Amino acid sequence: MRLAAEAGSREGEAYRVRGDRLERLATGIDWDSPEASAYFHRLLLRSGVEGKLRTLGVKEGDTVRIGKLELEWTDAPQQLAAPGAKKKR
Repeated sequence: MRLAAEAGSREGEAYRVRGDRLERLATGIDWDSPEASAYFHRLLLRSGVEGKLRTLGVKEGDTVRIGKLELEWTDAPQQLAAPGAKKKR
């Protein structure tokens, strides 16, 4: 799986994740499913995007935009395999 072109950046008060594959996958994720959200979070980890967002200062409750989606960042305990982001309501 090649995700190296994916990147995170600051966009005003929010954060932006760019990359065709991640944007496409994000639109198909069932954000109410913990398993699907955890899968997407693992993609962010493997692609290095999560690390980049953390370097930029993302924290619990911040808005992260992926394509047309706006997500609320959550810092979940790793042992729970919980999602790194959930759809904003």
